[in-house]
Amino acid sequence: MSRIGKLPVTIPSGVDVSIEQATVKVKGPKGELAHTVAAPISVVRDEDGTLKVERPDDERESRSLHGLTRTLINNMVLGVTEGFEKKLEIVGVGYRVIAKGPTQLEFQLGYSHPITVDAPEGITFTVENPTHLGVVGIDKQLVGEVAANIRKLRKPEPYKGKGVRYAGEHRRQVRGRKKVSGTAERPRLVVTRSSKHITVQVVDDLVGRTLAYASTMEADLRGSGDDKTAKAKRVGELVAERAKAEGVESVVFDRAGNRYHGRVAALADAAREGGLTF
Repeated sequence: MSRIGKLPVTIPSGVDVSIEQATVKVKGPKGELAHTVAAPISVVRDEDGTLKVERPDDERESRSLHGLTRTLINNMVLGVTEGFEKKLEIVGVGYRVIAKGPTQLEFQLGYSHPITVDAPEGITFTVENPTHLGVVGIDKQLVGEVAANIRKLRKPEPYKGKGVRYAGEHRRQVRGRKKVSGTAERPRLVVTRSSKHITVQVVDDLVGRTLAYASTMEADLRGSGDDKTAKAKRVGELVAERAKAEGVESVVFDRAGNRYHGRVAALADAAREGGLTF
């Protein structure tokens, strides 16, 4: 049997349960919920007052529905007695939420206009402060759905985590690429490439001056065959030669986000062989 499905559902005092054909109705202090049980699952009241969820066979679908049905009914009991709340947090400068009432929220999430959210029937909102809110209701599935829709208004971005997230949600943040800067003593050797061409510059970032330049778009390299790796190697040789003519022998290598592979690696290796140190 399903490990969850075989567990009985305890009915606390103050809760009324009725079973009419395939529909289970649960009524408690906070409200009333109903669920239609999918065939072939059935729900019966045991002699001790608990509810038992039963299945007729061990087919895969029956086993799956067995545990699911028991979970849904147990959530109904919890909902009408205790209720459910899903808390969310807002992160970002100027990002906030304002309660316009128990069933309406207004969000400022970095867009050009505020966003208004109205609660569906059975849902209310709580706002502890401008960056913390809660979605409250007796239907766990509906509470989760409304909270998910609010989170979608501005999902947490991966760099600084700005946006709307669940309370306690931890997302692995992506590190931005560290900026590489060159100096007069060690200018920056920056490589950019497209599907056809590769270009390299030696740049002094302090004065914004390009000290040396080479590219496969140069006239003498355009018609030198179709071997892109060989062309990239020649570009590396040229930039080393031109950089040394400017008195540059040591550089800081900036791949501009490109992997050290293929044409980029061929260019870099040729530049080193040509006398540049990095």
